[in-house]
Amino acid sequence: MNRRHSLLAESFASFMASMPGWVSEAEVSFGIYGERGIIDQLAWHPATAHLLVVELKTEFVDVNEMLGTLDRKARLARSVAAGRGWKAGCVSVWVVASATRTNRRHAAEHAALLRSRLRLDGRQLGPFLRNPTEVTTGLAFWTESNPRSTGPEGGHELARSGGAGPPIRAEQGSDGLRKSDSGPHQTPQGPSADTRPSPRSGPCYRGWRMA
Repeated sequence: MNRRHSLLAESFASFMASMPGWVSEAEVSFGIYGERGIIDQLAWHPATAHLLVVELKTEFVDVNEMLGTLDRKARLARSVAAGRGWKAGCVSVWVVASATRTNRRHAAEHAALLRSRLRLDGRQLGPFLRNPTEVTTGLAFWTESNPRSTGPEGGHELARSGGAGPPIRAEQGSDGLRKSDSGPHQTPQGPSADTRPSPRSGPCYRGWRMA
């Protein structure tokens, strides 16, 4: 378990290191008003005052407990970041899980619950990191067996919340990002660099729960 977690952490840390503008720290411990824990990876984007909380999972044991733990980490993330001199205006949260059949099956079994809190999948992770102007929450499956891996791999299938529409299916493309077989990959439209909203206004400042 520890080796698998280390490989997953190394792979994702390498991926974050390739993303311009982000500073990332691993195994960030905290103790705030009696609440203690460790954030697997905490990333900071100074240009947009955006904070990213990453939870690494080699296996899904208890989805409810995972979401509760994630909620606590997201709630305390700004205080943790402040201790490093990072004044965050936005907090995004992603779960990065090992791309195993068992994990995908468990995700499918808890699709509605996961989708209610983790709205996006691996297709949107790269575009978000390149243009972090809005809060995102998501679940990406990752192949950690290769420490040199630099992106999400394999397929991610998670039924849409409420059972509406077909399952979302994504596969890795040549650029390391996921492509949907339900239609062409769409790069999210957003403001250009010179028209970005203030990090303390607009959708980014609402916190990690998306409306």
